[in-house]
This record gives sequence, structure tokens and C-alpha cells, in this order.
Amino acid sequence: MLLILATVIVVIIFPRSEAKVPIKPLLVSAHKSSGTVFNFNSWALLGPFPVSKSELDGSPLEIPDNDVHGLESIVADFVLRGKRKTEKFRSEYGREGVVAWKTGKVRDGKLTVHYDSIEWQNLVNGIGGMEILEYQIIAASPFRIESTGLYQVYCSGLASFYVDGSGSAAKSIGPLSGNPYFGQYQIRNAIHLKKGTYLVRSRVRVKHQGQMACSIDSGTISQTIGAIKFAPDWIQDEGVMDSEGDVLISLELRNPFLHFIAPTVSVVGSPRMEINMRRSDLHDIAPSQSAYAIVALLTSSQTPCLEPFQLLVTLTHSTTGIEEYSETINVALRCRQRGQSILSTFVDEDASLQRVAVVHPPAGTCTGNTTTPRVSCPVLLTLHGTGISASDSADAFKVIEKGDSDYTFGFRQGWLLAPSRHGAHNWEGIGRRHALAAVRWLAATASPAEAADATRLIVCGHSMGGHGAWLFAATEPGRTMCLNANAGWNRKEQYGDSNTLFLHDLRLDAVDARLQYVLGAAVQENMVDRHARNLARGGVAVLARVGTQDATVHPWYTRRMARVVAAEGGAVELVEVAGKEHWWWDTVAPNDGGAVNDAALRTFFHACATAPADPRTFSRGETLEAVNPAAVGVSKHGLRLLQQHVPYQRSQIHTNVSRLPWLVTTTNVRRFSLSRVPRSPAAGAWDLVIDGTLITVDLRAHATVELCAQARAADASGEHWWVCLDTGEHPHDRRRPETYGPIRQVFESPYVIVYGTAADAADSAAIERTLQRHAVFVANLLHNTGDARAQVMPDTTDWATIDTAHSAGSEKKLNVVFIGGHRWNRWARKFINTTDVATTARLAPPLRVDAGAIELGPCRFQGKGHGLLALVPIVALVAGDAVDALGLLVDGVDMDGLRDVVELATPTIPPMVRQPYSNLLPDYVITSARVRSEGAGGIVAAGYWGNRWEFRPDVAYTSGCHHGVDGIAPHSTTPKDEL
Repeated sequence: MLLILATVIVVIIFPRSEAKVPIKPLLVSAHKSSGTVFNFNSWALLGPFPVSKSELDGSPLEIPDNDVHGLESIVADFVLRGKRKTEKFRSEYGREGVVAWKTGKVRDGKLTVHYDSIEWQNLVNGIGGMEILEYQIIAASPFRIESTGLYQVYCSGLASFYVDGSGSAAKSIGPLSGNPYFGQYQIRNAIHLKKGTYLVRSRVRVKHQGQMACSIDSGTISQTIGAIKFAPDWIQDEGVMDSEGDVLISLELRNPFLHFIAPTVSVVGSPRMEINMRRSDLHDIAPSQSAYAIVALLTSSQTPCLEPFQLLVTLTHSTTGIEEYSETINVALRCRQRGQSILSTFVDEDASLQRVAVVHPPAGTCTGNTTTPRVSCPVLLTLHGTGISASDSADAFKVIEKGDSDYTFGFRQGWLLAPSRHGAHNWEGIGRRHALAAVRWLAATASPAEAADATRLIVCGHSMGGHGAWLFAATEPGRTMCLNANAGWNRKEQYGDSNTLFLHDLRLDAVDARLQYVLGAAVQENMVDRHARNLARGGVAVLARVGTQDATVHPWYTRRMARVVAAEGGAVELVEVAGKEHWWWDTVAPNDGGAVNDAALRTFFHACATAPADPRTFSRGETLEAVNPAAVGVSKHGLRLLQQHVPYQRSQIHTNVSRLPWLVTTTNVRRFSLSRVPRSPAAGAWDLVIDGTLITVDLRAHATVELCAQARAADASGEHWWVCLDTGEHPHDRRRPETYGPIRQVFESPYVIVYGTAADAADSAAIERTLQRHAVFVANLLHNTGDARAQVMPDTTDWATIDTAHSAGSEKKLNVVFIGGHRWNRWARKFINTTDVATTARLAPPLRVDAGAIELGPCRFQGKGHGLLALVPIVALVAGDAVDALGLLVDGVDMDGLRDVVELATPTIPPMVRQPYSNLLPDYVITSARVRSEGAGGIVAAGYWGNRWEFRPDVAYTSGCHHGVDGIAPHSTTPKDEL
């Protein structure tokens, strides 16, 4: 099926010879007591076939415009029916352009996938580039169920798979969640299977060679409660770092049943500990779902170090209240002292619990009393590279200076802050949000005597973190004083071979150039060089470093960024450290601080921390540049982009403040704000001339003023600007940075996943099971790829109840992922396409989905198998106040189309196992049945909504538009009145 590109971990081993044994079904019997694990011992493998480096690609066995799913049928013919044994399939990897089935034998519990008959080095040399080493195969293995019952199916090395039946059990169950990594907590899929023969089937993505394994568990409920995932350190004689003094821990839970379970937690044998239910997050867990429970613990302990304690975790049937399982978990907090790195936990932007390490400022650095600090501390924000933990990231900032006998850790002039979040975010998107949330957490948590200034950041990073440091500083210039980027790259799409776009896609011939532009625009906000002006003209001092012998991130990338920033007039110093590779511990002398903390860097950090604000920053003006208002913060002058005329094209705000009135010029800006910020002259009342319009603004009465543009009359030129507060424009009838796209932004704030129960449909039970399984599939991928909090619930849940109880102190705002549209999902009917009571305006994009077609603006896409992913606005009343939120509609004209867009969530191969829907997806995508065979070539519409959720043909792609023109559909000024 479409996009089931399960991931296989790359391993370095010598390949064994290919097995030629026949495939025999694995015999599985239900054991009602303790359960038994059955491991597959052989697999049928077909391939290799070309594949893209992104998540969007098709299957080599699907048949375009055919109601019969070719992949499912061909695999069943070979594996279950013994047919098509000699059939050849076209592939560039095979001699004479064909490949055939082979048998893979499992050894030591794992199947090693390899094709040693292929001359790989010849391909790399002849085609050019390592991208050719990544390919896809079809893998399948049969099993026979001897007795009807509840089973758990789980796979490692695969992100997703299907279970297909035969005979009287002929049905396909999936997609199901796998675990793309080995050695981590398993995602176990609970399935009720009748007696009969089945097979596990997956499209597997491999780089050169890799490993996979699948098992079936019958009847056991062990491993339902995992160990503590995240827990903070205890600071000797002080406690934990938390604004309320709570111990915040996360516990991994798994639901092996076919019904929802409700977790409860209590403290065992420790009278000094109790559960703080107000900050705990113990939501119900859906069938087959793995999720984290967040437990907040109040403690009255006065001991230097907290003694170990136990938690009793109980899982009960959510409906009946019957206890299903309980287990006691041991908890021990590491005891640390000031001067060492301290690991803390905090609630992230998406309401998940994440980790951060800090090192306190040396005593006396931040002078002040217990209530009012006289001086706030700067923060050295460090972003780590791939595979580095928060503690290791912080502990890299160590040095033994002359005369010392031991290491000194941290940053001499202030706080050291080292956030860390699992996943291939590359400090983009949710990764950037995580770093920013850590900064805010520290500012809110540090004591007044050691106040951390969230607007005085020194940003540094190494490798992946070097890229993150470039990006964070360039998109948060108002917070950043200085930047030190070490061995960082500029664009993931141009670094190495892990994210090359549109190169070896299976059906690249079917992908239109305009579609490539629309999809590619969704990731341009992560391209550091696109934001170089914010560094150069935003008052950020830059020190870029790299080893001359770095073969991991070549000095070319650092040299390029240094040149681009310098070309824009920025203060940038480029240092290439002679003889050093990607990482080193000693630059000149043993234990001198090495790659991230040697004498040269400590001197740079000290100068940044102690220097007064550069007077030029507030006398010569600045430039704020962005391609997405959601991805760029406030400038040093207090400017922030709020809206663009043309979405996802470059916007600029340039100020000249050398004299009054300020001169402001804009490009592609419809709305921006001006705020009071520290050390900025923008604090009183004064005149601005914006694109020729004279405006008086007053920041004494309001901390922020918003300014709006409108086209002048026909006999005038340019735009007219005014203070938005005077217009009476209702704030919920337009998009803001919080409700801009692309699709991935839904998952960068607190969200819930709501599936339809299809109460009005004749086959409601079957539809509900399917939609629930799709919701759990997406939630488990979010769990696996980013330790995310992904609550799944049916559309019968009361909004007010879940919003009030929602996770660990987050704001009363929820984004919603709707699995199923208005035909199947009550929440979709209620919250999509509502009426704003203040303006009577319809708050919805011009979309309509029914059983025969999807309408988008003036276009109608007709026929079976169409699917839809689309951002939609949500305006909900919370305590009487309107709250803007984002919705993601996952829908289709039929279940095939809906399943296709669900599968778009499937991640690619490590190290690029990104969160679902986070790459190359704009505000909306409509797929046809051809997406199964052509990948991105099967997309018939994609694009970005306007500021009022209108269809914008200038930033859209359409193909097969029945009421419009292919390529660019005519503009629709009046949105549809329904969804």
C-alpha cells in the first residue's frame, strides 16, 4: 500500500549468503495464561527498487487507476497461494532491469537484508552520490493462527506494516505501528484474529543493508508498564528545579487490550511524597497505544538527597472500572551538587515532558537580593549533535585551568542551558520550539537572585546543533546577543545524502515541477541562509568554527555561511582549527575545553556576556526577514511579522532609526507588530513612516501595537498603513503566526487526536474500528519519533472536559487532529466551519468532502480513492473567551483515500525518522489513488491558504481540476459554506 516505507536500521556487518529455503507459515497458538512469543524465522523478499529520500514515494507493485491493490494481491499470490514464483519485476537495480523474489532467513532473532550480488560501489561511482544506496523492498512472512483470540503483533526495524488475512479471514489490518529502532520499548498492536492463515507485509526501506524482526505474542500483558522515562536530578539540600517544586516524571505505558484503559498512580511507602493531580497528566490510553503518563509529585522532604521510593501504577478498564493490571515501579533521583550539570524535566510546547540540563552560574555572578535582582544572568544556550544526551551536552563545557586539580563545569558568566529532545528534528520545527521552551522554562524557574535573562542569549552548538544554533539565532535575533556555530551545516537538503529531494524517486517522472516548488516551500524556513540578514542586520556577533580535517561536516558549509552573513554586512569571524576533525577534546593542551569550550571560545563567551549592547544596533536600524511568520520571533527593535500578502514567500521589514521619524520599508508584509523590548528605543510615543505612510504609535499604553497594510485607492500607488487596533477587525477572522502552517505546526502546540465513531453510518462499528486504528497509528508514530504527548479519544468526548484536564499546566488551547471528516466525526461537524459570533463570518477554507469527490475552491476532484490532509481553523470558547487553534483534517472520499493520507505520516529511514507530517507538506494536500504507485506524482492538489483561509491560486498546485484550469486554478473569492 501507499507509503508503508518501514525503516530498517543500518548496520555494518559482513553479509551472509542468501537463503533458498521455502517459506513455511509460523504456527501460533493462543495461551490464555502467561502467553507465548512466536518469532518469524523466514521472510519472502522482493526487490530492491528505487525510492526517494523523503516520505513521499509509491509502491513498485501498485497498479495505477486500478481498484485492485496490486501490492496486496501480488504478495498474497506468492506467499500464501504459491503462485507467480518465476515472475520478474522491473527495477534499475537488477541485471537486465529485473528483480525477483528471494528468501531471507532469520538468524539470532533478526533478518539481515542485503543484496551482495549488486555492485554497490560501481553504482555509487557511476550514478554519483550515496543516495543510490537507499532502496525499498517488499517483505512478507506467513503465520497460521490455530485458535481464535487476542494477539499482539510487533516489529522492530519497521516503522509500519500490515497483517493480511486469507480465505474466510480475508481482510487487511493496518497500517500498524512498528518500532524503527532496535533496543527500545516495543509498540504492540492488539488484534483479534480468527483461526486461519495470515501474513505480515511491509514495504521496507534499507540503506545498503539492514535488519528487521517481527513477533507475535499470544495472551500476555507483560511489559504493559515500562520504566521511568524521564526524571529530574535532586539538587543537594535544595530539591528539584521546578517553578512549584514538583518532581515531574514521565512513565511509559502500553495498552495491550482492545478497549481504553485508565492509569492511576499512587506513592508507596513514602509519607513525604504525594501526587499533585493538578499538574499530573494521566489521560486514558487507546487500544494498542503506547503513551507517557506525566506524574507530578509534591514532596516535603528536607533531606540532602531524596531517598528512593515506589509508585504503584494501576490500569483499569475505562468503561467498567475493572482493574486490568498493576505494577510497582522503583524511582530513584540522582543526587547532584551545584557546580555539576543538573538534569531537569519540564513541560514542552506540545505539552509533552522533556529534558534539559543546566549548570548554575558561579556564586556571586548574578548579584542581587532574594526578591529583586540588580543584574540578570545571560544564558549560554548549547544545542547538541546527533545522539548526544542533555547531560553529555552540558558536561562538554568543562575545563581544567592552570592551577586547578579538577574540572570546572559550565559558563563562568551565567547559566549554561542544554536542552535535548529525541528525534530527527535537527533543531527545526518542534526542535526549535523545544529550545525556546527551555529558555522560557529557565527564566521562569531560576531564583530571583540568579535570574536568567531570556533576552540575553549566547547561542552555540556543534554539528546538528551547529545547524540548530545558526537557525535559532537567525530566527530569534531579539533574544540573541552572540552566536557560536561549530561544524554546522546550512540546509539538510544539501548536507550529505539523508534528505536529498526529488532525485531517485520511484516515479519522479510523474512529479510536476510546480508541485515540487509547492512542496519544497514547506521546508524553506529551515534553510539558515534564507535568514542571514537577521544575523547581519540584527546586531548578532558571529563566531563560526570548524576543524580543517572535518570529514563529517566539511568546512565548505561553515565557509559558505560566513560569506553570506559577511555579504550582508554582518560581524562574522571564521576560524578553521588546524589539524582537527569533527570533534576533539583538547585544542592546544590536555583538558583545555576542546571543540566547544576552549580558551578562544571562553574568551568569546565572556566578551558577549560582559559587553554593553552595541549602540549601532539601535542607531542604524535592522532588517527582519522571514518566509513564514510562525517560524521567526521578535527582533531587537521589537518587530515581528504577523501576516504576509503572499504566503511562504520572502518578507522583509527594514528600519532606519538614525533619526525621527523612524523610516520603515516592507516587502510582502500585510501585518506586523511593534513591542516594548529591553534596551530598545521603542518604548514611548513617536512617529513612523511606513512605506510612505506617517503613523504615530504609543507603546506607553500598550506593550504591543499591531500595524496593518491595505492597498490604496486605484488612483494611488503603494499601500496604506494604520494601527490595527483602530480598525475594529475581529482577531478570529484571520490567521496569525499561531495558526499559520504548514501542516506540521499542528503538532508544535498541545493537541489531541479525535477519531470519528460514525454514529450515523450503517456500518458504524467497522468504521469506528478503522478510524480508531488510524488514530493510534499516528499517535504511536508521534510517540516513537519525538517522545510526544499524543492523546487519542473518540468524538463522543466532551471538549470542555478534556480541555480543562489537559496536561501539566498547559494553556487552555488545543489543536485537534480529526481522523475522519464531517460524515464520520462529530467533532469535525462541530468545530470545522463554525460561525464567528462577532462578525457572522464563516471560519473555514473552501473545502467540501463527500462520497464522490473533494471540492477545493473552484476545483472538483472526482472519483474513488481521493484523500485529504488540510489545516482548518478552530475557534472554541474556553471560559467564555474565544481561543484560536489549528485543526488537521484527515479525510477521504472513501476509506482507501483516507488510509492513503494516514500513511503519509510514515517516517523514512534513520537518521531521518521525523515526526509524522513534518516534511514537504504545505497547508493542504489532496491525493488520488495514483499516490500508491506514483508517490508525490499522485498528489492532485497542494498549496497554502490565505490570511482568511481563502484558496490562493498563486501558491497552489492543481491537476485534474474539473471546474478550473490545471496547473493554476482560478481564484475563488467566496469560500464554500460547508465542509
